[in-house]
Amino acid sequence: MLYEGGFRVGIIGTMRWGDVKFDRYGVIVNVNFKTGIPRYVRIIMGKEYLAQ
Repeated sequence: MLYEGGFRVGIIGTMRWGDVKFDRYGVIVNVNFKTGIPRYVRIIMGKEYLAQ
């Protein structure tokens, strides 16, 4: 998820399960930690690992 989403380690550390939404195409991650403005990032390859 770090590589595919381009996230920093600090963002991953403060992320909650409520920021992650699963759909039929993959995962949508809501990232609004740095600026306070929501930014949605699509994760496709990491879906099976997040679903475990």
